[in-house]
Amino acid sequence: MKRFIACCSLCMITLFAVLPVCAQEDSTEVEDYSMFADATEVKRYTTQKVLNLSAAKLLSAGLEWNSNSGLPVTNQSTNQVRNYTIKPLWMPRILLNFPVVSNDKLIVNLGGQYWGSPYSITAATGSLQSPVDAVDANMMHSMGVAVSIFKPLNEKRFLILVAGADLNTSFPSGQSLQGKAITISASAIYGLKTSERNMWGIGASRTYRLGRLIHVPVLLWNKTFNDKWGVEMVLPAKGFVRRNFSSQSLLLAGFELEGNQYLIPNGFNNGDLFLQRGEIKPRLQWERQLKNFIWLSTQVGARINGRFNFTDQYNGKDADDLFRTSLKTALYFNISLNLVSP
Repeated sequence: MKRFIACCSLCMITLFAVLPVCAQEDSTEVEDYSMFADATEVKRYTTQKVLNLSAAKLLSAGLEWNSNSGLPVTNQSTNQVRNYTIKPLWMPRILLNFPVVSNDKLIVNLGGQYWGSPYSITAATGSLQSPVDAVDANMMHSMGVAVSIFKPLNEKRFLILVAGADLNTSFPSGQSLQGKAITISASAIYGLKTSERNMWGIGASRTYRLGRLIHVPVLLWNKTFNDKWGVEMVLPAKGFVRRNFSSQSLLLAGFELEGNQYLIPNGFNNGDLFLQRGEIKPRLQWERQLKNFIWLSTQVGARINGRFNFTDQYNGKDADDLFRTSLKTALYFNISLNLVSP
């Protein structure tokens, strides 16, 4: 009996000594952290912004004022000249730009714009008849739609594609819309984002920004040097130095090219003409947050003539000009209320 009790005691002691070891071994087998490892590597993509970049406008409604300016007009076939004066004018401007696809792999924006120019022009000297009289009698309208695509290729490289169509005409009474009032523009840029403060790219553009169809190389550069200073450029279309005062206020100093080709039905001697209008606008632009995503924007600068000539040829060249002008520089002021993206 004593031997039986001793054997049982020895078995119990051995069992309690072995159980913790077995439990520890079982626990180690259960906690296999390799089960939690990623099965595949996650691909990352770059974004379309750098730090402190001015906010993209989703909706903008504003008015632009131009001071009066002289407008000498020359008939290219007879060299006759007549001097006109463009009175000060207010021009309405509306911009829409909303994302229709937005994810890590693709961003697609659909936009629209309207720009009205209610010219009031008086003749100072001379008796030359010119298309300027038709411009004075009918407000010039420019309205269009555009689609822009930002396609990240990986963590650094990206593509930007932009295409747009504009309807530009004076809409005289009794006239129907015509296809030759439409102009088509497009741009393509291949770029590299080297950091959250710097991105650049090169490409090409088909544009009417100086009033006539041209094909030009494009340089994109968005750079934030520090918390206060940066640059925002899409050359040759526009280029600005940026000064950030805070997250709610910034100042831009630089220039922008604007313009298009306008159809003027029965513009001269009962024939259709085209006004090729382009402007160079050096300016200061102040952006200020009012509340949440609502911002106020003001611009002050000069409107320098790039082209304000008349031709009877769609996409006419210099040799096709019927009337040329020497539109004088004017001061301009723009104010707009904007809904910006987060």
